[in-house]
Amino acid sequence: MKISSNIISGYNNFDVFIAKYDYSGNARWAKAYGLSTSNDVIKDIVLDNNKNVIISGTYVDNTTFDNNSLVGIGLNDVFIAKFQDPDSEVSVNDKNPDNSLNIYPVPASDYIIINLNNIINPDIKAEIYDLTGRKIYSNKTSYQNFKINVSNFDDGIYLLKLTGKDLNRTEKILIKH
Repeated sequence: MKISSNIISGYNNFDVFIAKYDYSGNARWAKAYGLSTSNDVIKDIVLDNNKNVIISGTYVDNTTFDNNSLVGIGLNDVFIAKFQDPDSEVSVNDKNPDNSLNIYPVPASDYIIINLNNIINPDIKAEIYDLTGRKIYSNKTSYQNFKINVSNFDDGIYLLKLTGKDLNRTEKILIKH
């Protein structure tokens, strides 16, 4: 497939490609991801409040997003990838380089605990979104450590967005009862 000057080629029946178009309908760029011999499928694509693009989907066996390889452990493993800026590469890192945030347990069943380790005098807004972009929880807190009840959430992957003066993070959480 050719989009603008980019030639996109897949490896199997189902591969992932993402393209960006300007307001006039002209292709700005296109990129293929998940280029493995297995099936890679996007299940959801959402735009968060900061205009970041978030995609989720499934893959079988192994898959690759740029230099990030994901090794599957079963049939139809799940990925979540985020565009931090529409013109930047997809990020699938789960790293917390400054150790400023801890979220546990993983998976959660009744509640999640959030520890803001290096945030002094936090004034934080916590929001949880499902993968369709629907906000299902919102609350403000001034505590460095707090708990959110998730016992009434369906099993699945959610996005936890934490915003405040010294914090702007979106993390995935897994709920399993």
